[in-house]
Amino acid sequence: MRDPFFRFIMEVIGAFIVWASKGFKGKFDDEMSGPNESSAKSWRNLLISAAFILLVLAAVSKISDKKKEKIGDNKYEVIIK
Repeated sequence: MRDPFFRFIMEVIGAFIVWASKGFKGKFDDEMSGPNESSAKSWRNLLISAAFILLVLAAVSKISDKKKEKIGDNKYEVIIK
């Protein structure tokens, strides 16, 4: 069984993204499903939340890789003859 807090957070993230994509029309509660409900809304919110979190992690990883490349580019060699 999944943690209720984790499930709630995933539900809120997914519902917010759907609500925002609709232009904040209607009520936020309309995009949420009940706490013990396993409906299409619940699965939709879970999948959207998972995709959003993966997208954020990929972006953060890409940014950190670019910062590491910039740090490595500033190496200079001093050659004494």
